[in-house]
Amino acid sequence: GLQYEPFNDMNHMNHLECTRLILHHISYDCLLDDPFKHDWPQLPELPGINYSMDEQCRFDFGVGYKICTSFRTFDPCKQLWCSHPDNPYFCKTKKGPPLDGTECAPGKWCYKGHCMWKNANQVKQDGAWSAWRKYGSCSRSCGTGVRFRTRQCNNPAPSNGGQDCPGVNYEYQLCNIDDCPKHFEDFRAQQCQLRNSHFEYQNTRHHWLPYEHSDANKRCHLYCQSKETDEVAYMKQLVHDGTRCSYKDPYSICVRGECVKVGCDREIGSSKVEDKCGVCGGDNSHCRTVKGTFTRVPKKAGYLKMFLIPPGARHVIIQEHEASPQILAIKNQATGHYILNGKEEDARSRRFIEMGVEWDYLIEDDVETLHTDGPLHDAVVVLIIPKDNETRSTLMYRYIIHEDSVPLNNNNVIQEDTYEWALKSWTQCSRPCAGGFQETKYGCRKKGDNKMVHKGNCDISKKPKPIRRMCNLQDCTQPQWITEEWEHCTKTCGSLGHQIRTVRCVQFLHEGTNRSIHSMYCSGEKPEIRRPCNRVPCPAQWRTGAWSECSVSCGEGVMRRLVTCRIGDQCTSEKPESHRPCRPGPCHDEPCGGDKSIFCQMEVLARYCSIPGYNKLCCESCSKRSGTFAPLLHEAAKTEEELRFGSASQLLETLSASVNGTLKVSQLHQQGSLSQGQFSKQTTTPPPRKLNTENSKTQKRLKLGTRNLPAMKIHSLWNEDAAKDASWQLESFQESQWPTASSEVER
Repeated sequence: GLQYEPFNDMNHMNHLECTRLILHHISYDCLLDDPFKHDWPQLPELPGINYSMDEQCRFDFGVGYKICTSFRTFDPCKQLWCSHPDNPYFCKTKKGPPLDGTECAPGKWCYKGHCMWKNANQVKQDGAWSAWRKYGSCSRSCGTGVRFRTRQCNNPAPSNGGQDCPGVNYEYQLCNIDDCPKHFEDFRAQQCQLRNSHFEYQNTRHHWLPYEHSDANKRCHLYCQSKETDEVAYMKQLVHDGTRCSYKDPYSICVRGECVKVGCDREIGSSKVEDKCGVCGGDNSHCRTVKGTFTRVPKKAGYLKMFLIPPGARHVIIQEHEASPQILAIKNQATGHYILNGKEEDARSRRFIEMGVEWDYLIEDDVETLHTDGPLHDAVVVLIIPKDNETRSTLMYRYIIHEDSVPLNNNNVIQEDTYEWALKSWTQCSRPCAGGFQETKYGCRKKGDNKMVHKGNCDISKKPKPIRRMCNLQDCTQPQWITEEWEHCTKTCGSLGHQIRTVRCVQFLHEGTNRSIHSMYCSGEKPEIRRPCNRVPCPAQWRTGAWSECSVSCGEGVMRRLVTCRIGDQCTSEKPESHRPCRPGPCHDEPCGGDKSIFCQMEVLARYCSIPGYNKLCCESCSKRSGTFAPLLHEAAKTEEELRFGSASQLLETLSASVNGTLKVSQLHQQGSLSQGQFSKQTTTPPPRKLNTENSKTQKRLKLGTRNLPAMKIHSLWNEDAAKDASWQLESFQESQWPTASSEVER
């Protein structure tokens, strides 16, 4: 096959120049022509007319190749097969058909892969348009939309290298140009709002607001601004047809990604514009300027209403009379929605789009100013947010409106031009020394009191051109880096602590004065402005888990939680408690009929009163100790691994034997070795030691699991009914889970 090398203009020109020098004395004049002047002969209508199949084989495979005659194909125009006379039985093809117009048989030629009879209609045919179709639906139901109609290049379609139809295959016209009957809705804002639910930017969802791109060529692409972060994102699509190109032009619209100029007369391509109060082609003769000052003293906290700006107002300016702590707020009267400084919104200078118009909000030296060119489609309510109940709030307002829309009983209408452009200040000098330039800055001034006001009051077309002058003519001294003290570290430990300092490039002037200049004027590397600090490990801390539920549903119980050290055993502070007593409430399952065992009186067993089974068996003793043993229960829980009184099963067997009289007494009675009196004497048990605060340390070290109880030979003094009742209580008692430990009670 053919191998094509990449084309390089510079290499191509060098090659031609070299060839021109080498062949200077040789008669190859064709190489001296300009390769970029394409004055070539026109191609034939069917290129195969001038080239036979043998010639095409030579073009494809080289000198000597001809059409393959070793075998015949069903249709020679399907693929071009070629062979060399030296090896006529070896045929090759590039899998492409012969050129259209190649003769394939007498009176026939190849055409689109088929051998066909020659026909004059197969000569080049230029295309022609069909009739226009009907206009489609309008892109908007109101507020100026666009509708299209199309045509096709098929009457006839271009063929055999014929020319395509000239012109475009669609045209459009404006439709539904009347304003929407309900309150105004910004079409671009609606398109941004639809992206709230599914368009994620940086893996986060946002509330998208309309945004007008600074590049006029991108204003028909949908860009939106995040309400949360103020970031601007491209929504990767064009705005819908009929969307206004700019908020500064209320009539020009976007059509298929291009801005189409529309005049105020709703005609495409028209240059008609409105005057200051919205009259198309007007001369401002019907415009009225409304101006006023409003003062109120707040009586309570919350928003304080000041005045209304009516619909139709243009070139609106609202400004504080003097610096004050109050905050300006604006609300759409039709919807009740705050468009400026609503609840939980920080007051800051910004430019934003609301109600289909662009607003400029400026805070300068604690004086707030709000401006919009309008027009307002709905009335707005001007309010303030007072910071105290004593400061008076004074707002000034000014707007231009058509005389038919001036509010009734308004005595603040002025007609004369009372503002002018005046020199405000000079710009900063372009150089810190050795001579620079600065220009004048003009501001808008009221003629009466020479007070500077917002620039929107003055006619921008009458603004003077700036004046230029030289400045900072003194000689330059070498600027130096000046560093200030390091600030406090942001962390006391860990790996994130850092501290910063201010580094300035300073130009020293005459008489000991100096000035800060751009860092580009200082030589040498700029000193560091940030460095790490306090990068030491933080002390280990205890980590505590959640408290478990109480171990019992009634009576005295214990709650537990996991307490661990974050870094091994390096925690130096006091370990938080891991157990604490709990008492969900008294148990009222059944009335207490007295203790069922003499062991219930042992104070060392009082800790088991928190278990429902034991509490029922020893209800009388447990009820007496419920108040006095609460601290001991907590202490017992903390030393649970050390304080054991045998396993629960062994204790229950002992108590059960006491209740049912199944200890060694029965065996002894069978032997007749003991009398009733002897048994009474032997069952006498010394009173257990009482717990008190004096021997609390001894109690903590006491390990009941290793304590030997004396062998007990007991004769049941209870009646049979009591024994049956106690046996039922023990069954419930044995269901509880007890820690296992050794018991040396002799049965």
